[in-house]
Amino acid sequence: MRNYIAFSVSKNHFSMHSMDFEYILYLKDKLKNPGKGKGCVNVLYSNIDERNVLI
Repeated sequence: MRNYIAFSVSKNHFSMHSMDFEYILYLKDKLKNPGKGKGCVNVLYSNIDERNVLI
């Protein structure tokens, strides 16, 4: 299976998408408000600390 990481943008946040669901669960544990998507995490533009977690 091929994996990918993709980003999408919204009005107040951006989302990082991946088919590596274990990695997404790991990130959801690290972020304060990661969103509800199964294969993504959401980060508010204003939350610089959480953006740095993804980097």
